[in-house]
Amino acid sequence: MTSVYRLIEDCAAASGSDGFAACIVDLAGWTGVRQLMVFEMTGDAVTCLLSRNYERVRTGEVLAGRYMDGWFRMDPLLPELMRLLDRPDACAAHGRHRCEDAARLFRYLFQ
Repeated sequence: MTSVYRLIEDCAAASGSDGFAACIVDLAGWTGVRQLMVFEMTGDAVTCLLSRNYERVRTGEVLAGRYMDGWFRMDPLLPELMRLLDRPDACAAHGRHRCEDAARLFRYLFQ
């Protein structure tokens, strides 16, 4: 198994390059997450920059499409994300938000 330190080094080395996304996917996979999604929010639109479901092939793409089709507006974390966008000095959401806090329908559709 690859050392997490090696994965972090690889991500740092690939920063700004085309290989960065693959490094992030590998690093996230090492943590045991089921899904990784990276979106860019601009105004009232969302663009998917990266989607990967580690358990089911193509599920990440399907869920990203749903999210971009308007479901992002129902994201329970959206208000906090918008506050973070308004504060350039803030870099991460607080850990108090967990999947358990999300609305049942939203969790059902996007887990």
